[in-house]
Amino acid sequence: MFAGPSTEFLREQVGFCPRLALDIGCAAGRTTRLVAEVTRAAVVLGLDTSVPFLRSARTFNRPPGVAYVRAEATQPFPTRSPDLVYSRLVLAHLPMPEDVVARWSEQLRPGGLLLLDEVERIETPNPVLERYEEIVTAMVASRGAQISVGPRIVGLSGNSWRQRANELRVYPVVTADAARMYAMNLATWRRDPYVIETYDTATIDDLAAGLDELRGSSSTDEIEWGLRQVVYERTPGGR
Repeated sequence: MFAGPSTEFLREQVGFCPRLALDIGCAAGRTTRLVAEVTRAAVVLGLDTSVPFLRSARTFNRPPGVAYVRAEATQPFPTRSPDLVYSRLVLAHLPMPEDVVARWSEQLRPGGLLLLDEVERIETPNPVLERYEEIVTAMVASRGAQISVGPRIVGLSGNSWRQRANELRVYPVVTADAARMYAMNLATWRRDPYVIETYDTATIDDLAAGLDELRGSSSTDEIEWGLRQVVYERTPGGR
């Protein structure tokens, strides 16, 4: 669903063919394949902790030069210093995203780039979609993270890295597409301990039914995402 703005981001910011690119939080590998196709990197590694996701990625999203590795996003990269790191909608689920950005940036090779694609805001007048966002925001906050993490990843810098680009890309999403994505997510997080403790089963069932109904919607102007797209660069003298 976000291939369009992600493709534009990669094309605008990566003006070279990386020798090694990492896709952090690759899930089933669609973003990894996107990084490979747009940047034409010699090697692209997708990193994720989910064994089922990695199994799916290795089966369906493995063009030449692409591989997948099980790794924690907050741990050192299991590779040499990469030329490019891409991460989409991952920092929203991690506590202390500023520290994570610093660790990733410091592991780039000198001149290497870190591209971050995160949510700044999600706006919708639709009560079902709005209710979904309310519950997810509360659940993520219970883990010490923040869904709308965009404002927290802007303007950071360190001794060996600096911000190179920063843009808020407004992206309207078709209601039916949002509902399908949200329904798949809900099927997983409805078993989260925080959700079980905080919301009764009827509330979650009603939300699931509402999302199922919206899958048939023809509306195209009910939900809009603001995607914060930031680039950090390891300074040429960084060591």
